[in-house]
Amino acid sequence: MLSTLFSVVFTIFASILMTFTFENGLSLKVASGSLYVAQTVILLVTNFDATDLSYHTLISVFIAVVYTIVLVPVFFFLTDAILKETLDEQKLSY
Repeated sequence: MLSTLFSVVFTIFASILMTFTFENGLSLKVASGSLYVAQTVILLVTNFDATDLSYHTLISVFIAVVYTIVLVPVFFFLTDAILKETLDEQKLSY
């Protein structure tokens, strides 16, 4: 349980740092997408037991996948909006 929490928290913080590191939107999306895919693969390899699949497990995995598909573009939009607003405030202050 804690390993899952730490890997998700690491992915979120790494995504925030990548937002401030990359200036090109395409490279940011490729790096963030590969980070999310790597995190999903690591969680599946370390914590997923294919021999113990119940209805509840399948529904939970489906909800997590749909939630990630919806949440990742929203996360990109929000971080991009925060970064643009920060840059606009810096331009106005000088």
